Amino acid sequence: MPKGIYLTEELIKSPAYREIGTPADARLVLALFYLRRRIKKIEVIDKETGHKFLKPEVVNNGQIVFTYREAKEKYGIPQTTFSRCLDKLVEVGFLDVAEAPDRINGTPTKWYISDRWRYYGTEWFQKVERQKTIPAFDLRKKKKTPPHYQNW
Repeated sequence: MPKGIYLTEELIKSPAYREIGTPADARLVLALFYLRRRIKKIEVIDKETGHKFLKPEVVNNGQIVFTYREAKEKYGIPQTTFSRCLDKLVEVGFLDVAEAPDRINGTPTKWYISDRWRYYGTEWFQKVERQKTIPAFDLRKKKKTPPHYQNW
């Protein structure tokens, strides 16, 4: 069975989805994250009516990995563009970092697909900024001090 994603009308018409038009690849990156979800239908009982129904639940949320290398090699998305896309998707509430990367040990970022986007543009929206990480090779660079300029 071919893989696919389902985008609800609520998502497509949301202010958050309209906001991710820039950078242009942000919608593609969001779709690629949605393809990485593993959904299982769980049985839920409605508290008011007592009726049982199946509700989809993402079972790998917080464990989703999508690396810069993969974005570049598989989808042709440059590192800077991918970084801007991730920033935008976190900014409007589609993604959250579940586990920060460990550049020394080579552990990638683990992502959580969030529903914060539902409240984007309202007083209930929780703003989150993606923490920038310093690559391991930058940690080893010597700090350079700027040249001293005399005041005349």
